[in-house]
Amino acid sequence: MDKIKPDLVNYWNIIRVENDKSFDFLNSFWFYLQDHTLVFTYQQIETFPKIEEATFDTSYENNQFNYNKDNLIELLGNFFRLNSKYLKDSIELLFEYVTRKPEKLPELIHKIRELLIFDRDDEHNDFYRQKTLFNILIEGVNKNDELLSTTFYELSKTFLSYKFQQFKGGSNNSFYHYQYPVPNNNTIQEFRTKIWETLDNNFASRPEMAFKLLKNYSRVHPDVNNEIMEFDIPFVLNIINNHLSIENFETL
Repeated sequence: MDKIKPDLVNYWNIIRVENDKSFDFLNSFWFYLQDHTLVFTYQQIETFPKIEEATFDTSYENNQFNYNKDNLIELLGNFFRLNSKYLKDSIELLFEYVTRKPEKLPELIHKIRELLIFDRDDEHNDFYRQKTLFNILIEGVNKNDELLSTTFYELSKTFLSYKFQQFKGGSNNSFYHYQYPVPNNNTIQEFRTKIWETLDNNFASRPEMAFKLLKNYSRVHPDVNNEIMEFDIPFVLNIINNHLSIENFETL
């Protein structure tokens, strides 16, 4: 990196005023120029006007983002693979982008589900990536931030799962696929505790989103981890006792 970086910086200083060339160049060499990449994306985001009152939708179709991908989400999404100090910056920049481009939230959620879900490598890093993401979201929920609250309730449906499907590229154009079961260790228990406590503490402010999350968690599926579910049960019962009444239930 020390040998190649000076030449990359020199070239970057020549082409950085040309957006198309800049995106192409940084998509290839962002890892060597992480500071430059963050500065460039910040400057790009600042060109869009702020939207004072925005509504946020989280739904998207399968394969919707296979083509015509957003340049900024793709470029900053590269940092999702890293356990580094730049991860938090990249996530916060992307949420700032969505405050100016609300229609980009589904694509950002899709990118998070693609790259930031639990994986076996995360175990060795104490699940730093997932904790970084949810620390940002939970702080936003506690501040009643519309965008971060909406994202928290939507992504919690995913991150409270017990297993995660992983598809990765291998050598010689190969791919491999496996399921990663979330371990029932202290870090995961602390992670889930923060989600459940945030849901409980903020249920009344967004009851519809909160109820949808609770309903999603309670659905029947084959990948249950009994130990983790046993850990979750007291939190779920506490939320039901605190926020639901008999009118919330139907007999089928």
